[in-house]
Amino acid sequence: MDCKALGKVKMLPVTQDDNERSIRRSTITSRTVLGDLKKQLIVGTGSACFWITASHPFDTIKTRLQLAKGADKKAQNVFNFFRNMIRSEGILSIWRGVSFPLTTQALKGSLGWFGYNSFSKLLRNDRRDYINYSYFLSGIAGALSGLAVSGIVIPSEVLKIRMQGSNKHTFNMHGTQYRNSLVCMKTLIQNEGPRSLFTGTTATFGRLSTAWFFYYSVQECFEDIMKGSRDPFVTTTGTQSFVAGGLAGMVSWLFSMPFDTLKTRIQMHPDQYTSLEDCLRKSIRSDGIRSLYQGFNAVMARAFVANAMAFWSYRKCSKVYDELGF
Repeated sequence: MDCKALGKVKMLPVTQDDNERSIRRSTITSRTVLGDLKKQLIVGTGSACFWITASHPFDTIKTRLQLAKGADKKAQNVFNFFRNMIRSEGILSIWRGVSFPLTTQALKGSLGWFGYNSFSKLLRNDRRDYINYSYFLSGIAGALSGLAVSGIVIPSEVLKIRMQGSNKHTFNMHGTQYRNSLVCMKTLIQNEGPRSLFTGTTATFGRLSTAWFFYYSVQECFEDIMKGSRDPFVTTTGTQSFVAGGLAGMVSWLFSMPFDTLKTRIQMHPDQYTSLEDCLRKSIRSDGIRSLYQGFNAVMARAFVANAMAFWSYRKCSKVYDELGF
């Protein structure tokens, strides 16, 4: 076609059919997004109830070990802490503070997976294009997803840490005992203000972005190694998902544990630290650099159990959801 002919080409008018097709495409896209969010919420809830209940005792011991000082540090043994807590505080003490993680983890987990899938699409990192798929971009999507759910995580973490770090012999900085999570929340708001529920925000940002970067990227890498293929249509076995999730959890905590230790101390004793840097400085000065990995054995045990069960139960719940055709 020459230039004169090209100049005579007229734009076709937009018809009513074109508008209707555009509306239908928008409607289908909205339904797809809402359907994905619904799936993640239902699957995330079922998965969370399972793995949180199973791993919370290790999390309680982790918190106690991270807060241990003086004479308590001499008994930094997971078994000793379990035995002493059960003997002095009862068997239910190892599940202290579990209520808020259970109620918020469903939302956190579902939004986390939804955010991960959404950020992966934005980064054009599609598992189906496995030849060009990037584990690094998968990690970036995970880190961004972690930051996105921080607003939900921080209040839950503050309440969990306050409950786990206290017992019938200890009091908070205002001399108040916490009988349950709701009383803890009410007391915090009354004594320290609503902003107290967001104590340790910077440390939580650091922990979540670091942990979720390795959590997603390493888990996918390990799964592909175990099944011998990067093709997502080559399915993994339940054992492969379990082991890959557990190992990925251990790697993610290896890098994010210093942030978690500082977060725990700031959230338990906000009156003792003015910032993340101040907590880091005081911790190293009083206990050395190794204090950032205080309770390492409990953390690794929890990391494997929690993350292995999280990935395994998520895959199982997702499979059941698809088979039932919700």
